[in-house]
Amino acid sequence: MEIKRQNRNSLPHRGDSVSWNGCVHLSGIMPANGDADMTQQTQAVLAEVDLCLAAAGTSKSALISATVWLSNLEHDFTDFNAAWSAWVDKSNLPARSCVGATLNGKGRIEIAVIAACP
Repeated sequence: MEIKRQNRNSLPHRGDSVSWNGCVHLSGIMPANGDADMTQQTQAVLAEVDLCLAAAGTSKSALISATVWLSNLEHDFTDFNAAWSAWVDKSNLPARSCVGATLNGKGRIEIAVIAACP
C-alpha cells in the first residue's frame, strides 16, 4: 500500500496528514489565534480539521477517533464540549479522548484525528 503524505503548510518538522491503509491520520491542530475564547478556538480548529479531511478525500462523518488536549481541562471542557457537539456528525460519533496538557504557544486546545478514507 502506498503511503500518502500531505504538508499543505510546508512545515519543516511534520506533515499535516498521512494516509495509509484506508485511513488518514491528521497531525495535532492548534488555533491560529491563541487570544480567542475557548469556543472560538475550538471552532477554528474544527474548521481546519474539516479542510484537512477534505484535502485527504474524506470528512468528519468518517472519523474513527479524536484526541483532544486542553491546557485547562477544568475551566475549558464545557465550552469545548459544546462547540464539539455542535460540529460532530451525531450519526457517526468517533471514539474521543480529552485530557489536560501543557500546550506550545498561546493556544488552549489541540486536536488530532484519524478518519477512514473512501
